[in-house]
Amino acid sequence: MDQRPADSSDPWSVSRPGWEVPPPGAPPPPQQSGDPVFSAFVVIVGAAIALILVFFGIRALQLQSQLQQAQPTVQGTVTPTATAMIVDAPLTRTVPTASPTVAPLPTGGSTEDVVQRTMQSVVRVDAGDAEGTAFMYRQQGSDALFVTNAHVVEDTSTVTVVTRDGLSHPGVVLARDPRVDLAILDVHKLSGIPPLPIGDSSAVKIGDQLFVIGYPLGSELAGDATVTRGIVSGQRTIKDITYLQTDAAVNPGNSGGPVIDTVGRVIGVATWRIGDLDVQGISFAVPSKLMQSAIESMLASNPTLDTAGSDTWLKLPSENAPRARGGHAAVWTGNEMIIWGGLTSAGATLTGARYDTSKKTWKPMTTRGAPSARLYPSAVWTGTEMIVWGGTRAFNAESFLADGGRYNPATDSWATVAKSPLQPRVGADAVWTGKDLVIWGGMGGSIAKPTFLGDGARYNPTTNTWSMLPTAHEPSPRFGESAVWTGQELIIWGGRQLGTSGELGDGARYNPATNTWTPIPPTNALGPRWGATAVWTGKYMLIWGGEAKARFFNDGALYDPAANTWTPISEAGAPTGRFSHSAVWTGSELLIWGGLGADGGFLTTGARYSPSTETWKPLPMTPLDRRIDYSVLWTGNAMIIWGGYYFEGNRDSAAIAFFDDGAGYYPPTG
Repeated sequence: MDQRPADSSDPWSVSRPGWEVPPPGAPPPPQQSGDPVFSAFVVIVGAAIALILVFFGIRALQLQSQLQQAQPTVQGTVTPTATAMIVDAPLTRTVPTASPTVAPLPTGGSTEDVVQRTMQSVVRVDAGDAEGTAFMYRQQGSDALFVTNAHVVEDTSTVTVVTRDGLSHPGVVLARDPRVDLAILDVHKLSGIPPLPIGDSSAVKIGDQLFVIGYPLGSELAGDATVTRGIVSGQRTIKDITYLQTDAAVNPGNSGGPVIDTVGRVIGVATWRIGDLDVQGISFAVPSKLMQSAIESMLASNPTLDTAGSDTWLKLPSENAPRARGGHAAVWTGNEMIIWGGLTSAGATLTGARYDTSKKTWKPMTTRGAPSARLYPSAVWTGTEMIVWGGTRAFNAESFLADGGRYNPATDSWATVAKSPLQPRVGADAVWTGKDLVIWGGMGGSIAKPTFLGDGARYNPTTNTWSMLPTAHEPSPRFGESAVWTGQELIIWGGRQLGTSGELGDGARYNPATNTWTPIPPTNALGPRWGATAVWTGKYMLIWGGEAKARFFNDGALYDPAANTWTPISEAGAPTGRFSHSAVWTGSELLIWGGLGADGGFLTTGARYSPSTETWKPLPMTPLDRRIDYSVLWTGNAMIIWGGYYFEGNRDSAAIAFFDDGAGYYPPTG
């Protein structure tokens, strides 16, 4: 993660928080790559991509000029760099040689309730010549994943896990990181053990009460796990690792056990103590924030992990990932995610990379012949090429673009897109029809005097030619509208007019075969709004969320273009109202994630909605930090989120953090 301070000499034009620009790509329909609808993979950059320019008075568009003037102040995430220190006696005990996904445990209750509940998920680890403790971290398909210390399993690749009922289960060491003294154990076909909830170790304070649960002395002290009580004594940095220090009694065999707070959340992993006879009450734990980062990184780099249908998040590997950025283009090719362009800490870029989801590897793209550096370009996948067009080269008044390029991953080469008849713009809707790229709308003019556009054009890459769309019955100029490609038509709905005229509740459908627009009148099923997401289900345009007159919506509706009718969807169990969030269609469900909430904060929560059962279910906790300007796409079995940035501050200063990480969410298949 790159971070730079904003320049205090260039104050925000308005004193509002930053705004999320939704990802430049919308999900493809669920068909296979040979299907013409899949080939018409929709990347609805949608007017939403530059909502940040309008709703918050161009605050984010000042970032680049600030970055170019600022000196770097690095504050990124913690990177494990040191081997854990074992002072006298490791907490491992040297001994003589001799199902379905489960929801995380709830939190709260009496001390007895908290301890008994936690013990369900704590196991004893037999690693041959050593013993320790582990706790349930995640159910990953048919695999139960446990966290322990690396020094518990440093001399073995196989273990035996003994659960609370006394049963033994064979497992393997999936990954280990001796730098932070953590390891992951994989027990195949073990289910029914609830994962422990993970707390925020950065929020704990000196004096906070805690509990350490584990198996001291291992099998020599037969029976259930035991618990000791203590407090957070402080934090100590040793060899670049900052540990939580506690006075709780910790003994050999406790290694890898959870350190929990008073409501049952893991705030650390017991790892070592000072064992001098003259020293008492000084033990250390790896903080949960560092633990979670290290564990997710290890999982991301493991190509054998069973993830499909697991209802879990899995971080993407960081090795060879492109430079941290936001506002980039992203498309799904059928086996790779292509990332290109965007804003980095050094300004706009023309670099990119490709991520192979099966191999879990990144590789760079050529920049030879690429379009000029830009952010917020519109982008589509044609079946053989990624086409990028438009965007802005810099955050200033004269930087909008009307050119583009075509990237062929098979040859790792770029070709030029012919000059467009459209005026330069940012945030235009873009879809691939199977033959043509269709561009519509966006914002033109300049940052100082923006213009919402209501025109469009078609680009044919075979002939390298453009033609304007008809104007009869086209939607009125707007911004922040929802858009989908149905396989036959581009549907535009909602958005906001320039000035104080407010939000819109109408739209139109464009049919490339007949080259005509068909108006969509306003409906009582869904109020006017902008910043809503839309997906195509195969029959309906499903619209959800958005904002109007400071109201953040958590309702939605299905639009049937064949019947020209609207049907509201259920609000029971829906996530909190939000604006400019992400949405993909899985083939059976709508997945919602992120966005801006009514309190002005950016969200890291989400939910999935099934039209067939009319039910909402929350997504599990994400390993990603809050962010804006990230990309999102659907791969066929996962929703992948990557990149973005986040900034905090006020009119006088702000800290800007760029992300080079991502994660995939694998929804359940049953």
